[in-house]
Amino acid sequence: MQELTPLEKRVIEVARESFVEKGIINTEMKDIAAKVGISRSSLYRHFPSSLSIAFYVLNDVLTRLMTIDEEIPEDLSGFEQFSIYMRKAVDKLCSNLDMVRFIKEFDTLYNLKSESVEPPEVFYRTLNDYSRYQFMDYFRKGLQDGSIKPVQDEINAALTFYFAAQSMTEHIMLREETYLHEHGVARQFVEYAISLMLAGIKA
Repeated sequence: MQELTPLEKRVIEVARESFVEKGIINTEMKDIAAKVGISRSSLYRHFPSSLSIAFYVLNDVLTRLMTIDEEIPEDLSGFEQFSIYMRKAVDKLCSNLDMVRFIKEFDTLYNLKSESVEPPEVFYRTLNDYSRYQFMDYFRKGLQDGSIKPVQDEINAALTFYFAAQSMTEHIMLREETYLHEHGVARQFVEYAISLMLAGIKA
């Protein structure tokens, strides 16, 4: 597949800002074109719809959310490193609910329009590039040093943790006021769930 042109990269950057701030549905193609400084017809020659742009934005958003900037000490066991990563990941998810909301909207729209929208090749290629996921290295190290119990499928086992955190953040934190009103807690549910899951893999 051809690399994105500078213009296409600019479109994705502008769209990301708008999608995360206002939502995909509330962002019109004409608005993106205007901010980029091109005509709508020119934009449509590169991207047939806002959802087609959203695939690229999703990859960018997931990368941003999954990347933990603070260093995790190297002299810890794999389990300890993985545990620290997951707690920092929950913190990052809960601190970036606009991005979490975008993911939820994308999933809903794609499920509704999956038959009419073809994901770009780079979408799956990037999504399945597990080398970009920091937590994979920690999980593998834990399996190798014996601090994490053996599992049949290390990739999906590690992914389960991250996407469980993301899904719970989406379900609970986007309705935080309701959870606080009904249960007195919200984020603690997400943190407790991850703690329980971590306890289940500790050797």
